[in-house]
Amino acid sequence: MAARTPLILNQSTARVEELAAADTIPGAMIEGLIGRNALINGDFRVWQRGTNFPAATGQRYTADRWQVNAIGSTIWIQRVDIPPGGGAVPMLQKSKYMLQAIVSSVAGAGNFALFQQRIEGVRQLSGKTVTVSFKAKASIANFKVGVEFQQSFGNTGSAGVDSLNASVTLGTDWQEYAVQIALPSVVGKTIVDNDYLQLSFWLDAGANFAGRSLSAGQKSGTVSVTEVQVEDSNVATAFEYRPDAHERMLCDRYCQLLDFGNGNGFTLVMINGVNSVLGFLPLQSPMRAVPTATRRGDFPTYTGPGSGSGSTLTGLTIIPTGVARLALVGTISVSGTVNQVGYLGSTSTNGFQILLDAEL
Repeated sequence: MAARTPLILNQSTARVEELAAADTIPGAMIEGLIGRNALINGDFRVWQRGTNFPAATGQRYTADRWQVNAIGSTIWIQRVDIPPGGGAVPMLQKSKYMLQAIVSSVAGAGNFALFQQRIEGVRQLSGKTVTVSFKAKASIANFKVGVEFQQSFGNTGSAGVDSLNASVTLGTDWQEYAVQIALPSVVGKTIVDNDYLQLSFWLDAGANFAGRSLSAGQKSGTVSVTEVQVEDSNVATAFEYRPDAHERMLCDRYCQLLDFGNGNGFTLVMINGVNSVLGFLPLQSPMRAVPTATRRGDFPTYTGPGSGSGSTLTGLTIIPTGVARLALVGTISVSGTVNQVGYLGSTSTNGFQILLDAEL
C-alpha cells in the first residue's frame, strides 16, 4: 500500500492541510484535533435554531446540541454577547457568547426546569470518573444547581441509570466550578442504537426530583453560563477552544440550517408533472441519522420554461433521501412541459431556509 500524507487541522487557518515531510505537530494541535471535551458547543458558539427562546414549558432545542426541559415552571433561554476580552470579567476573555437561562419557578412536587446535552454513545466514558467544569453566575446568592449524568442505552436497551450527580451553589459573581462524578461501567448492559450519556443542569426541582437534582430546590432566578466541559480526568483542565470550522462541523452532525438568503437562486429543478417540479439538494455534511426537515421563510420561486415562470410555489414537500441529500417536490400554479429544466430561488421578502434535525 502506498504511503499516505497525514492530514491535520491547522488551527490558525481553520483548514484541513497536508503535513509536510519536515513538519512536526505541536502537542496543542493534536490535543485540539482529538478533543478532551466530550461536549459539543460547550462555549455556546453555534446557534443555528435561533438566539432567543421565550419562556415556556416542555422540551426544545436552543443553542446547538443544548436542549431545555421544564414542567410547571418555565425557562427562557437567550444568547448573550460577551464583551471583547471578557469586558470586566477576565476569565471570559476567550469566549464570545454565554447562555442565559431565566427560570420562573412554580411550586409543585413534579415541577422542574433544566438544560442539558446528550453525548452520543454511552461507551466512551464507561467506568470513568469524569470532571464537569464550567463558568457561571446567578442573579441571586446561594443558587443551588444539581449536575447530573444519566446513562441511556437506547429505546429497547437496558433500563437507564440516572442520579449520577453532584451539586454546586452559584454566587452572583462569575466563578469557575468543577465537580467529579463516577460513572458506572456498561459491562453487562444491552446497548442498542441511539444510546447516549446525558448531562443535565437542574435549576429548579420539586420534591419528586430531589434525588436526581441533589435537592436543588425550587426558586426563580437567572443563570448565566459558558465554557462547559466534560473530560475523562480527576481534575478540571482549561476549557478546550476548538477552531470554529471544527466546532461547526461537529454541530452539523446533529443540526443544519440551510439558509439561501433573500432573492437568490439555489437549485435546478425539472418539471416532472403538469404542475410539479423536482429538485435535489446536498447537505453540508452527512448527518447522524436521516433528519427531519422544517421549512422556514417563504415558499421558493420558480423560474424556467412555462407560463408559471417567476411565480412563487404554492406548495413544497421536503423529503430527506438519506443522511446527506434532500429531494424537493414543488407545486407550481400553472402547467409546464415535462422534463424541461428551471430553478428555484428564495424570495426577496423572507428568504428560504431549511432546518434539519438529527438529534438524539
